[in-house]
Amino acid sequence: MDTYRRPSTGQGTKPPGQGLYRNEFTILIVDDDASFLHLASSVLRKHGFTVLNASSGVKGLNMLTYSPADIRLVLLDYTMPHLNGDETLKHLRKLNPSIKVVAVTSSDPNLVAASFRDGVDKFLKKPLEATELTATIDSLVGCQPQK
Repeated sequence: MDTYRRPSTGQGTKPPGQGLYRNEFTILIVDDDASFLHLASSVLRKHGFTVLNASSGVKGLNMLTYSPADIRLVLLDYTMPHLNGDETLKHLRKLNPSIKVVAVTSSDPNLVAASFRDGVDKFLKKPLEATELTATIDSLVGCQPQK
């Protein structure tokens, strides 16, 4: 009897120590600014990343909870209504302590909560340069451009 086998995605076939390719994981962007969400996701997709968008902390946490396990990095705004970046970060770390988090905010780093500043892996100030954003992601996740 023939059995169906799902085609290989190519994941896990690289030698140990070799990083992921950009298209082998997902980035979650959590920001209440619709124009930033659109721009950042467009730029990242253009550079080969898979991206999910959430317009609030609650939506972002739901996506992290119910989405595929391949979300490796979150771009997180600090200033959001209802559940700000600091509160979102606390819940996010409970859901996935090892996920990489990059703060992307126009707020002065010295004026945000110390727990937020200390809890993220990297702090980037808006407006962002595409090269700075992609280099930050590549270094945190250990990835390389697509094949």
